[in-house]
Formats: sequence, structure tokens, C-alpha cells
Amino acid sequence: MKEARIFLIAEDAYVRGGIKSSLSAEPSFRVVGEAATPDEARTTEGSPSPSVIVVDTAGLGADLGRIVRRVRGGSGDTAHLPVVLLVADEAASAMDLLRLGACTVTRSRAGAADLVATIRLVSSGYLPVKQVVARRLVSGMPRNGTSWGDVRSRLTKREWEVFELIVQGMSNGEIAHSLTVAESTVKTYVQDILRKLGVRNRLEVVIYAYRSMTPALSRSGSLS
Repeated sequence: MKEARIFLIAEDAYVRGGIKSSLSAEPSFRVVGEAATPDEARTTEGSPSPSVIVVDTAGLGADLGRIVRRVRGGSGDTAHLPVVLLVADEAASAMDLLRLGACTVTRSRAGAADLVATIRLVSSGYLPVKQVVARRLVSGMPRNGTSWGDVRSRLTKREWEVFELIVQGMSNGEIAHSLTVAESTVKTYVQDILRKLGVRNRLEVVIYAYRSMTPALSRSGSLS
């Protein structure tokens, strides 16, 4: 199983220690850095770069989007890393967070197993989303005015292959295995696809594809 390299941020040292202990017990997890606040987050020179950032939001303020942006600016090359936020209750700004590449786990109702499962998903390239939020994302995203053929014409042959696999829900590692290329190569293709389609993350790639190939379903805003 692919290793998840975690950078942990939690203001309370006791809470941080408890989370770190739970995560370190997982064979495929490694905590590669920790800090009390986003501003203190720095990866140690020579340490592996993280693949996911976990943040306990207690004491960091209510603006979760701002927390995500601060976190990504504080620990090196983290602009596109997924972020898992431990929150007091359901986040009202869930859709904005998803667009930023972040998701939430409710602290009061989530045990270690829920946090572990979420980290496994996001570190593999998936972003957990509730069905009701997915419907709102799709219905709220304007029709992009392109056909499936138009999308294909914007991409190279290899980018199109990667695009199709993203839409199928594959992670970067799974795409690399399927196409027999390096995962770093897949990451480059993914960034090129995002740029060419004018979207910000993998979730919006899927929505973009959904609204391009199924206009009737898109208008209804329903998901099967």
C-alpha cells in the first residue's frame, strides 16, 4: 500500500500528540512534520515532503478557507496538497473547501478509524464528498458550453487518456500503473489538464466532464 506522508498541525500539544500516536500506528502512514500553527509549519530540511496535511482547527479561527490557504503557504511546496481539517461540526463552507482541495472530518463524531480512512482516500487522489454536496457542486457549476469532442481536441492523446482515467475515479498511482508511466509524469499531465480546462482540481475535472457529456442530466442537477 502506498505510504501517506502526513504533516500535522494542531495548536494543543496534547491533542497533537494523540493524533500523531493514532496515525503513526498505521503501517502505511508516516508523520513527516508537525507544528502548532500554520505559520510555524515548516518541513525539516532533508525530511520527505508530505503528501497530505492534517489540521486540527481548534483555536485557529472559523474561516476554514483562510486556514487552508495559510497552511499551504507555510510548509514548503504545498500549493496542491490535499488538506484534511478536523472541525467542531459540519462545515457550512464545504463546497468552497472542496474547490480548494480540502475536506472535513467532524471531531466530535469521528474516531481514529474515520480519520485514517479519510487520509487514505485523499493521499490516493480522491476527495470524499457527500452526495448532497456533490449535487450542489454539479448544479451550481455553469454549463461549460463544450462537447465531449471539444474537450478531447484541447488535450494531447496522452492527456486525454489521463483525463478519462481521472473521470473514472483513479488516483495518480492507479493511472501511472494503468499507463505504465511514472507517477511524477502523471502529476505533470494532471496539472496540464487543469490548466487547459481552466479548472482548479480533480473534483472540478470530473464535474467538467459530467457537464460536457450529459447535458440533459446536468440540467436536472441529479446524480445516479
